[in-house]
Amino acid sequence: MEEKDGSLKPKVTLFGQDLNAEEKKEEKAESKHMGKCSCGRHGRDCSCGSGAWGFGVILAGIILLLNTLGLVSWGVWQFIWPFWPALLVLVGISIFLGRNVFARLISSLLALAVMVVIFIYSLMRVESPMAGYLPQWAKDFVNGLNINI
Repeated sequence: MEEKDGSLKPKVTLFGQDLNAEEKKEEKAESKHMGKCSCGRHGRDCSCGSGAWGFGVILAGIILLLNTLGLVSWGVWQFIWPFWPALLVLVGISIFLGRNVFARLISSLLALAVMVVIFIYSLMRVESPMAGYLPQWAKDFVNGLNINI
């Protein structure tokens, strides 16, 4: 068996098992995980950086910031909370579609659309002054959904 530096290493077996097999597995694992993912731990098809979760965190941060600045009342959360099952549906869709680039794009765009609709609906229900800045077509679209929670 040849080493990386070109020297030969004897093949050692014990009861028919290759004792160098563990080293081979470690080398293979190291080469597989080198820099193909933003987290550095997974291969190229890593799903740890899903865009849908990023959208959700950004949107929650925006709502909390607006709450803190007094632009949106804290009562907005009573209109957002009933939509928590939508997160389960979005996660299920993401799992169902798989991990290729096209599927990630579709599931991320769908998640963004759902979260924006929930956000607009909530702003309109608490009669926030921020709702006045929303485009009329967006308000009409959300009103057309007839959401009654």
